[in-house]
Amino acid sequence: MDISFVLELIKKYKMPENIVRHCKKVSNVACEIAILLQRKGMSIDIESLKYAGLLHDLMRILDFKEEEYLELCKTGSKEEIMIWDGMRAKYIGKKHTEAGYEFFHEIGEEKIALMIRKHCYGAIVNPSMQPFTIEEKLLLYADKRVLHDKIVSLTQRFEDGIKRHNPNKENLDLEMAIRKASYSLEKEIFDQLDINPEDIKG
Repeated sequence: MDISFVLELIKKYKMPENIVRHCKKVSNVACEIAILLQRKGMSIDIESLKYAGLLHDLMRILDFKEEEYLELCKTGSKEEIMIWDGMRAKYIGKKHTEAGYEFFHEIGEEKIALMIRKHCYGAIVNPSMQPFTIEEKLLLYADKRVLHDKIVSLTQRFEDGIKRHNPNKENLDLEMAIRKASYSLEKEIFDQLDINPEDIKG
């Protein structure tokens, strides 16, 4: 994979501009941390991490609820809507992380496929889905530090997530477990660096 192929996929699958901006920021954050860790002697595949960051929400359109999707279609071109409808039909019932994994697995990009699969919200507390490699950990962490296209703290990201996706505060035990594991991951990363999480500029 190279950057021209990445850009081709973004164009081909008509990623909405707000999702493209989010992916660019996540990629930047992940790579900024990776470069700092690399300077400390850690071996990291920064190129694959960069591409996974840019493409981690390639299939994000699958997670749009019907009302949200219809609203997006009001501003989409006929070509965009045709592509989006095709994606939603092909991967019906699947989350964007599952579909993303399938897509990249099928084209032989297993490392990127696994990074994308393991950035889903609950992966960090799921024994069969937990990020294992440093690249997987950095993508998941960077995604949790970017709200839309702005860098925020983990706390801000979690608070926004509750407001938007879980206003009734259901299943709080799982939510607290995810938060605890995410803070532990942040500590694991920054214990190896000479900066604090808030110093990341993306």
